[in-house]
Amino acid sequence: VSFLNVRSNQDGLHIVVQGGNEDEIAVAISDVVADGIMTNGDIVREVSDINGGKMQIAFSRPNTVALTISMALTIYPNFPSNGKNLIKQAIVDWSNTLQVGEDFYYSRLYEPINSVNGFSVRNLKVGKLGGTLATEDVILAFNEVATISAENIQIGGSWC
Repeated sequence: VSFLNVRSNQDGLHIVVQGGNEDEIAVAISDVVADGIMTNGDIVREVSDINGGKMQIAFSRPNTVALTISMALTIYPNFPSNGKNLIKQAIVDWSNTLQVGEDFYYSRLYEPINSVNGFSVRNLKVGKLGGTLATEDVILAFNEVATISAENIQIGGSWC
């Protein structure tokens, strides 16, 4: 399991799990959730308790929210010939560390971008794929996880 997010309300626990084997996840949840606590989700597995009794464990996988990014660069002489691809890959690698329910903070996007040398960023914008791009955070629900693919990163540029 790479990440677990839990929300509780009057209906019980809503558990969202990223990664892992579904049967192993159900057993792990049954080991930590007290008897009588209801679990909710799209995936339901039957597990045995220590007395051989059966119980239903439910959880969900996160809903992915595809994001898109656009930016323009002012490129300097020391910019690598494959610099745009390096920036895209750095963003994709960084986005793969985002956790379920973690909001996408606009300002944190500069960290992977600035891992490449030889340019300055202009007009950096982000948004949900198919939505409006802005210089704002993308707020996600507890059961969502942001994803970014290189194809959804647009980089323009000009030489200085």
